[in-house]
Amino acid sequence: MFAKNYDASRPELFYPCLLSGTLGASLGWAAGIFISPYGDGEREAFASLGKLVYGFLSGYAFSKIDPLVIALLKPEAAATSSPALIYATVALVAFLTSLALTYISRSYWR
Repeated sequence: MFAKNYDASRPELFYPCLLSGTLGASLGWAAGIFISPYGDGEREAFASLGKLVYGFLSGYAFSKIDPLVIALLKPEAAATSSPALIYATVALVAFLTSLALTYISRSYWR
């Protein structure tokens, strides 16, 4: 998947990877709280915010993500030695794990 000159033992890659994982986990935690509100007060407060976030994601964000995904799926992108794909994968895994743990704990462990 990566070029032959990619060296995973480079220590300068650790801190950006840690930062992307921390960012993904904190965004996942916030999204988990958002999708599993406690009581009617939080539910009403999150309803208006949810409309705003949905409007942003359905319009602007998806139009910007599409060219990025198309560029990443090209065979030339897999041959690059850039660790950006690793950072994005770490952030995505941390986001999904944190989202699931927050949702489950707020929904079922009361």
